[in-house]
Amino acid sequence: MSETVEKTESYLAEAAGISVLVNGLTKTYNIYPRPVDRMMRRLPWWPTNPKQVHAVRDVNFQVHRGETLGIIGRNGSGKSTLLEMIVGTLAPDLGSVEVRGRISALLELGAGFDMEFTGRENLYLNAHLLGFSRDEIEHRVPSILEFSELGDFIDQPVKTYSSGMFVRLAFAVAISVDPDILIIDEALAVGDAAFQRKCFARIEKLKEGGATILFVSHSERMLLELCDRALLMHQGHQLMLGTPKDVVSAYHRVLFDPDWAAEATDPEAFRSRLGRDGIKDDQLVPLADTRTSRSHFDPSLVSKSRFEYENQGATLHDPMVLDQDGEQVNMLRHGDRYTYTYEISFHEDSREVRCGMLIKTVTGLELTSCGTTSRRQAVAFVPAGSTLTVSFAFTCSLLADDYFFNCGVSSVKDGARDFMHRIIDAVMIKVMPEPSLPAGHIVDLEYAPRVRLSTPDGEERMLVRDGVPVD
Repeated sequence: MSETVEKTESYLAEAAGISVLVNGLTKTYNIYPRPVDRMMRRLPWWPTNPKQVHAVRDVNFQVHRGETLGIIGRNGSGKSTLLEMIVGTLAPDLGSVEVRGRISALLELGAGFDMEFTGRENLYLNAHLLGFSRDEIEHRVPSILEFSELGDFIDQPVKTYSSGMFVRLAFAVAISVDPDILIIDEALAVGDAAFQRKCFARIEKLKEGGATILFVSHSERMLLELCDRALLMHQGHQLMLGTPKDVVSAYHRVLFDPDWAAEATDPEAFRSRLGRDGIKDDQLVPLADTRTSRSHFDPSLVSKSRFEYENQGATLHDPMVLDQDGEQVNMLRHGDRYTYTYEISFHEDSREVRCGMLIKTVTGLELTSCGTTSRRQAVAFVPAGSTLTVSFAFTCSLLADDYFFNCGVSSVKDGARDFMHRIIDAVMIKVMPEPSLPAGHIVDLEYAPRVRLSTPDGEERMLVRDGVPVD
């Protein structure tokens, strides 16, 4: 590509609000049959004949400011190599990358860390490499330490860290720079659910502030919930770029159908077949039988992303989930009845008081909400010093995963409704898996399928009634 064309594309990209511009990226590695061939490859008379492997081949895309792009594909498809070239830690053999804004990245675990240094020393080292002065680093250290939750381990050598501890420190440093572009390569997959939610809550704030986010994940749900677009990589090729739903469907065909996987070696043929044949329903994979006999409370299951807004005349207390015996639980069974409850203390006279709750996934996807939203349900007047006890009874239709509950109370002041107090991610629960229900989905609508056979000779016979085969 000529220098004039590159400058023109760069100017147009900047005018269009593009944060990341990738043109024809290619990375090729030589694979030698013997170690001695690699050592002697510089000698002109030594026959080496290496095999060329294209880790990434002619990839082209652009990511707009404030957009979230997810990258998915099998292991070895070139996802990590692509991110490394975008970040600049790996030079492409062909093509170009242009990024606009401060970039921060979480690549492979331990990348950028000196194993002999302590966590604190690595914190200073990484912040310095990101361009911060000593004073700027000192200003950010308390928030980094608080977010990482490493405690006294921050002064231990990182070679003693678990993978989860690595992620805590690396993510805390990465977000401390308030990046314009955040790049994550599967790193959050090793964190516990509570810390993942804390990270995603921070990512949500970055998105709200206009940050551009690129991340690699094998989690289809994460792509569907977080991304504006998705990119499917296969054997170094850019197989598909489109909506998360379409890309995840295509990914399933590559994973589960040998014919489609064979077609995927030719991106043009693969895309042509997508348009010609469409994509069938996703396949379900059941979870192992790990169902627990009853609901219970696990004290280690605590929301680490809990955030309370400043109270404005009322305070929410003790949000929790109770089972039918009135016992506090956070390990729930699908299909059982529960109650989400909390108390509200009022510090001033309040009118038209309404209460509410909301349930969301680890990634922050809001699933459902409930509240005393109508005028008839609102409490007309609550005098100062009073307490309201609020409860929402529900049947757990959620499938196995971790979920978070919000709570809030509002009132009318000077003719306008406003929140008096809110708690975000107040309670964390886990719905336990069971083998009879599908994995990878969020909710069970308790379908009752029926199948009726009608033959050419007029016979009518029910084959399946309410999900049960008829003998």
